[in-house]
Amino acid sequence: MNIYLLLFVLVGGACLLLCGCDVQSQEETTSYLARTLADQMERGTRMAIIGFYEETGGVSELDVALYEDLFHDLKLASGDRMGIVAHRSIEEAMQELNLQQQDLFDDKMAARVGRFVGANVNVKGVVEKRFGFIYKINLKAYSVETLMAAGVARTVLTDIWSPWFAATIVALLGAAGLVALIVFKNAKKRQRRRDLEDS
Repeated sequence: MNIYLLLFVLVGGACLLLCGCDVQSQEETTSYLARTLADQMERGTRMAIIGFYEETGGVSELDVALYEDLFHDLKLASGDRMGIVAHRSIEEAMQELNLQQQDLFDDKMAARVGRFVGANVNVKGVVEKRFGFIYKINLKAYSVETLMAAGVARTVLTDIWSPWFAATIVALLGAAGLVALIVFKNAKKRQRRRDLEDS
């Protein structure tokens, strides 16, 4: 591979990562998800936010923060068209039904909680972590009676404060610097060789 091409790819990769990431705050992310989901719901819908989970079913590390922001944003986005069940009610229902947070990854189990609190739609988020600093968030709303999908919303959250993000940028720029050094040294060697041939 041409060494100049490699240098271009490395520097370009770092620039794309820095400039091309959809860098939005967590509040902007949940606001987008809430608006998208609210637009798909019928008037009079009563929603229960079940939580945010990893693909494997474990509770996501972002669960608490995303939950609070989504609750607030859904209330704003839906206005008086829909009702949002308070988190405290969901926790009380889980205690009454003897369920843990991770049990609610299963839609059938979560539907029991939804029915218990008088919701007709449950909302569940699945968070896929990629490269250590990029999170793909899939939000699904489904009927507590039929478990059929009632709405979906998806987005990507980039955590630019993650050490993984910084490490990736440093690695790309460090590799680019190393390639640039090799290019510079090779150019000096060629120039020295030409000078010797000319003398």
